Amino acid sequence: MPRIQELITRDPSPVDVFNHKVRDDVATLLDTLGIEPAPSSFPQPRSTNNNISLTAGSHGGASLTKEDTRVRAIPAGVEMTRTLSVSRDCEVDGVHFTSVSTAVATASLVSLEGTSVSVFRGCVFEKSSVDEPTYISVATGAKAIFVGCVFRGNTGAAGDLFSHAGAGGNVQLLGCYNKTTHAYGANTTQTACL
Repeated sequence: MPRIQELITRDPSPVDVFNHKVRDDVATLLDTLGIEPAPSSFPQPRSTNNNISLTAGSHGGASLTKEDTRVRAIPAGVEMTRTLSVSRDCEVDGVHFTSVSTAVATASLVSLEGTSVSVFRGCVFEKSSVDEPTYISVATGAKAIFVGCVFRGNTGAAGDLFSHAGAGGNVQLLGCYNKTTHAYGANTTQTACL
């Protein structure tokens, strides 16, 4: 994590020096633990196996472009307020994907592209009445597994939660809860889902 450059117009007092050291120590600790404070970009410095730990707060959208990237919400209250685009295999845990706090209509909360295989565990997907009905768009060659996820909120238009024209079985849902008025959609397989 880059250090914040400060412009000091006077000789720093001992308190100023102490505060600067504490800020540097906290930044170094967060960087060492791989924790990204909100809001942040999603750095993926390695060509594979990147780990992104998100803190509570609103995070904009992101593009996951490196193989086997893992995104984890450390505490409750991690919200992603724009579309997450996934073009490589990834795992996402505990993130609340929402468009409720934005006044702009959202096409989809998550876009799975190419031949990526994604696993979402314990995530919440929520849309508002101004949004299009699709929560997750899945390209023909992409695959996804949703475990223990919740879909809530109702959009103004009729439609399915998943937009997926690929092979049946490429989108699997296990133990998920649909609190919307929309169906999961064609070419999705639900097991123990409500």
